[in-house]
Amino acid sequence: MDFDRSSTKPGTTAAYANILSRGSTEDLQTLYARCKQLPEVRRAVELALPLVDPEVAPGMASLWQDTLRRLG
Repeated sequence: MDFDRSSTKPGTTAAYANILSRGSTEDLQTLYARCKQLPEVRRAVELALPLVDPEVAPGMASLWQDTLRRLG
């Protein structure tokens, strides 16, 4: 999973926003699996949602909000 194409710091808010905006299907599947297993990743993704570019990934933030809410 390419956390952030412009940084070497995986797991940052910007890295998760990048995955949500521009990640491949495989990236999103991996991120979902990590969210299911790790509450700290789930929280970091929640913090990244406002940074998702709606022009690049329309509806992605609301989709993930619903998904994370279902995960608990």
